[in-house]
Amino acid sequence: MLNITYSNFHQRALKINCCIQVFDVLGRLKISEKLENSKPINVKTLSKGVYIIKIEDDLENTITKKFIKI
Repeated sequence: MLNITYSNFHQRALKINCCIQVFDVLGRLKISEKLENSKPINVKTLSKGVYIIKIEDDLENTITKKFIKI
């Protein structure tokens, strides 16, 4: 589970800080970013295809998922 925090209950927003890596199906790193406060990831430069996204939080919890850009 990712480390998700909120600083003020009344803000009604969660802040997710994590490192994101996106790989193509051949294992080549395409995107590597440290995200703060749930900033969106720009995938505009990726071609259509299948990718693997690895998400790791500050506590080194990791999620790896496949996604398809169409």
